[in-house]
Amino acid sequence: MGITLRRAETLSHQEVHAIRLLAAEQELRSAREALSGQAEEQLTGESAKHFLRFNNDRLEGYAQGVIHEGFLELEFLGDQLDQATLTSAGDLAVQLGLRLAVWIHGITTNVEMPSSATLTRTLVRMERPLHDDKPLALPEGETLRLFAADADSERWLTLNARCFEDHPDQGRLSRQDLERRLAQPWFDASGFFVIERQGDLRGFCWCKVHDVAWGRYGEIYVIGVDPNATRTGLGRILLSHAYAWFVAQGIAKVALYCEEDNLPARALYATAGFTEIWKDQRWLIGER
Repeated sequence: MGITLRRAETLSHQEVHAIRLLAAEQELRSAREALSGQAEEQLTGESAKHFLRFNNDRLEGYAQGVIHEGFLELEFLGDQLDQATLTSAGDLAVQLGLRLAVWIHGITTNVEMPSSATLTRTLVRMERPLHDDKPLALPEGETLRLFAADADSERWLTLNARCFEDHPDQGRLSRQDLERRLAQPWFDASGFFVIERQGDLRGFCWCKVHDVAWGRYGEIYVIGVDPNATRTGLGRILLSHAYAWFVAQGIAKVALYCEEDNLPARALYATAGFTEIWKDQRWLIGER
């Protein structure tokens, strides 16, 4: 039969299993996740477009497309770009009246893309070793406690939108998005902190633990401080409590992602001991 490509709206249990096995194989070779957390969630969701590449009935490649604000955002498993899938995704984007964008993950050197591709966004992966990190003290009047979904969800969504007003993804998080993340198997309520002052949420830090084949590490999943409370040290305080929480979980390394053009945040993380490891890039295909 040779190489065949299947495009699907939903995946069978067998296909999800095969994709996860293929991802695990690639992760062992590359020592990093083969799929983003969002793409992993959508394997069993209903809003993604799936592209499966087979070689004599054996799955050898996978890509996932998600419709977002006029774009079909395509992510390849393990970033094994292939022209057949790219062409199929481009045809689908045209049918839907969308533009095609492709995410490339784990970049450590310059990546070769089609001449029609334009770089539109870069995320920097940063990591820091953990030692016997101790939490910093809070300013007078500030209280740090755990996030409580029933009482805090709406206030947190409002603060999150303010903190990430210009962010293309995080700032548009909905109540449904939040509830879906809180329901994920990896969610640990003891690692989601908020800082409160007289009933107002001032900042937050959400921690995530990755148990992967090549090791166990922590991630600052999302961290934010009220724009009116910048330059108060709350960001460093939240980071310090996250470090201490990870150390208590037996974690020796923590990672985070930062927009490349967010120079203040990158400077903060650099002075906090983070170093840049790789980059994730978003390319617009077929537009100049």
